[in-house]
Amino acid sequence: MRRVMILVGVLLLLLAPMSSAEPPQDGAWTASPIAAGDEGLYGYFASLAFDTAGEPMVLFNDEDALDVKMAMPGPVGWAVTTATDETGYYCRLLADGSGVLHGAFVSLEGNMRYGTYDGAWDWQTVGSLGDGVYLDMALDSAGNPYLASINGVSGMLRCAWYDGATWHDDPIAQVGIDNQHFRELAIALDGDDVPHISAPYEPGGATCSLLYATIGTQGWGHQIVDTAGERGKSSAIIVDGDGTVHITYRDSDENDLRHAWFDGAWHKALLDGAGDLGYHSSLALDDDGCVNVAYYDREADRLRYAWLDGGTWRKQTLNTVGACRDALTSLVFDDAGQPHMMAVQGATGGSRQLNHVYFDATFSVMLPLVMR
Repeated sequence: MRRVMILVGVLLLLLAPMSSAEPPQDGAWTASPIAAGDEGLYGYFASLAFDTAGEPMVLFNDEDALDVKMAMPGPVGWAVTTATDETGYYCRLLADGSGVLHGAFVSLEGNMRYGTYDGAWDWQTVGSLGDGVYLDMALDSAGNPYLASINGVSGMLRCAWYDGATWHDDPIAQVGIDNQHFRELAIALDGDDVPHISAPYEPGGATCSLLYATIGTQGWGHQIVDTAGERGKSSAIIVDGDGTVHITYRDSDENDLRHAWFDGAWHKALLDGAGDLGYHSSLALDDDGCVNVAYYDREADRLRYAWLDGGTWRKQTLNTVGACRDALTSLVFDDAGQPHMMAVQGATGGSRQLNHVYFDATFSVMLPLVMR
């Protein structure tokens, strides 16, 4: 009888739900200084990627020199070189499976510039977007680029994409013209290389809503996902391994970060409401395929980080990184499963410090885990 009771007890333990791991502690996060400048938007439009050797690479705007810089680890600290002598905004950097880096930015003249780096940068103009434009980039499984943008003159949401031989430029929807910041749009490809786009939708100066677009057998289609107030700016998008589309975006009325997801139907929920939140959210999948997001809290001047553990968002403030400015966060994971992001620090009216923020592998036992 005692053996039976022991076996039953062991079985109950195995069947019981496993407790969730604790979030990474603040002491594990650290910041590595990359470069500094005096102008207010210095490093504001930075993007982070890892090459095939596992080295972090950064593309960012240098407002002092009015050009675009690339940074990579050097013998001591970071080595910073000029990627192009053009002034650039909304820099994007991605690496394909063959080790080639792909970069994109919007020039001061409003041109959409795209280039590849294999020891040296080779840039080309993909299209003219006008003033006050927004840009994001994704790569398909063959390493071909997809560039989503909003034209600052016409207000047209577009997707320019390369099939390996020819560039295509697809108009998607009129989303309106608003030269305010925090109207970032986002693009992601699913496992079948189908593009998905999130963007703010405010034609004719209407209240902002969240727009979602994708392409099917009949071409591009779009729908409005959230119209409950001023919502849809600073969006990010990603598609998980199950094909579920996830979008994070700002609720400007309530100063919240919200989460919308599509698994056959749209669902919407509050992600984080403790602060002035939702600026510059950036999404990435960790090694377990779980959704992670980095974003900025303007009220506390701090970076925030959250990940989806089952159906629950677990959140923390990166206090050890210190006070930050509102700038693009560019969340990405390295080959060891550690999260990395970008941050800009500096007092109002003072110099700006561009930092590489990462979770120190020394404290890997504290990393967020999803118990299965």
